[in-house]
Amino acid sequence: MASSPSSPPVDHEYFKIGSKLRCSTCLSTDLSSHFIEGEVLAYDHDSKMLVIKSPSGDGSKKDDVHLVNLSNVSDVRLLYEPKENPLPPDQLPELNREKLLDRCNKECDSKRTRVEQIGIDVSPMAQKLFDTINKQLACIWNEHKSIIVREAQVTIDAPYLIENVRGPRGRIDHVKKIVQRFIQNSGASETQSPTNTVNSSSPPPPSTVSTTTRELNDGASSSSSLMSNKDT
Repeated sequence: MASSPSSPPVDHEYFKIGSKLRCSTCLSTDLSSHFIEGEVLAYDHDSKMLVIKSPSGDGSKKDDVHLVNLSNVSDVRLLYEPKENPLPPDQLPELNREKLLDRCNKECDSKRTRVEQIGIDVSPMAQKLFDTINKQLACIWNEHKSIIVREAQVTIDAPYLIENVRGPRGRIDHVKKIVQRFIQNSGASETQSPTNTVNSSSPPPPSTVSTTTRELNDGASSSSSLMSNKDT
């Protein structure tokens, strides 16, 4: 790890509590979050984990606590080092464990939800339709490769066309419009002018259905072919 010419060399074997560091991360692509600067609260030499406290970015009086893996840091600069540790280990500020646990659970739930939103053995176009609907209405995949729109209680079966949308009458219309708009944008971008509009009650043009059906149903056709070969 390099250090700035104006900064003293950093001893990576030990970081004194109360020191102020500026770490340059090598994983972030966002320039605003490329640097982490703050006060050292703790350092574990074996795991190369550094705990840094810095002022909160929302302007409140609370501090943000960063867990920094030095394996993912390209540069460390020592801005200030106290002559001795300002606080003995037993007097270090306690962290809000309930808040940390709640944040951890939320992150795990978010990752788990995202995994459930990835269809298994579905075509790229079907996954794209799922993502499009999911931006407006929460969706999941079921074991039959159908898209389940939770909020509307609507189901979209393969090959994911308008006629494959089923559910309560009062809620199905909005989902059908999303599917139709998706089919128009994906399969008829070259055959329809931008000024043309299609009534939600009328079926999409034949060219649109033909092109998009092949793309949406590509994954299902491949799976059926493999099953047929296995049976013979």
